[in-house]
Order: sequence, then C-alpha cells, then structure tokens
Amino acid sequence: MHLIGVLLAAGRSGRMGRLKQLLPWPPVDGERPLVAAAFDAIAPACCAMVVVVGHEADAVLAALGERTFQSAHVESGAEMLVSVKAGLLAARAIHPTADVLLHPADHPEVKPETIEQLVRASAEFSDRAVMPEFGGKGGHPAIVPSALVPNILDFTAA
Repeated sequence: MHLIGVLLAAGRSGRMGRLKQLLPWPPVDGERPLVAAAFDAIAPACCAMVVVVGHEADAVLAALGERTFQSAHVESGAEMLVSVKAGLLAARAIHPTADVLLHPADHPEVKPETIEQLVRASAEFSDRAVMPEFGGKGGHPAIVPSALVPNILDFTAA
C-alpha cells in the first residue's frame, strides 16, 4: 500500500489568539513546534508527505525544518474542505493511486499502533475511509482510499 501523509496546517487559530501550529510541544519543555510533532507522528507510516499551509505559511513551513515534504498552499482563512482538497490534489500529483493519511497539524500525538490498525482496517474495507473512534466519536488521523479521492474533490458544500 502506498500511503501519502497530508498534514492540514493552514488554520488561523482564531479562537486561540496565536498560531497554534507554532506552539512548543510538549508544552513543558518545548522540544519542537506542534506542527513538527504532528508531522513526526505520521511521517514514518507514509512514503511521502504533503503539508497544506495558508495563514502564516512561511512561518509554518520554517517550523518544519529539514523534514522532506511537498507543500500545498491555500488562501488564509479558507475552509478546511479547501485544505483537504488541496492536500489530496498534491498527493495525487506524487502518486495517483496512493491512499491518503489525513491529519490535522494540531494533533501532535498519534500512537504508531493506531496508524497500524487504520492501515489494517483500510485494507479490509478498501472502499471506505477509516478513522479511529473514541467515546463514540471519530478521531484523527483518517485514511482516505484512492478510490474515494475523486468523490471528495468533486464535493461542494451546500
């Protein structure tokens, strides 16, 4: 299975009052920026990475340091669906038939076991997107199979 990671890092962090992606993680000793921790959490499972940026794009990209990835840019303040579509298009350009691991940049901790379970579930249910569930609610990251990517790209919100 080819799996491309798409890190959604374009948000404005409006409610927070400052750019969440650049906050130190972990909060106590500030080892690295939150966006870098989220990247590092999913990258080992992926054959390539895409980072979608918008608001303060240069600062977010700089916070990723020497990590290897492609970037996709959206307008500052764009809806998350716009970021998802930009990431999916960038992933398609890298490998047209790869599945996509979608992950928000403000979720820095994902257990490798969670990703392994998602990959297994995705292989079993290859026609469906899969995501972890906790307390009856969906979580992150999610795997979108290649076959569903055109449906998402064609979707328009009402």
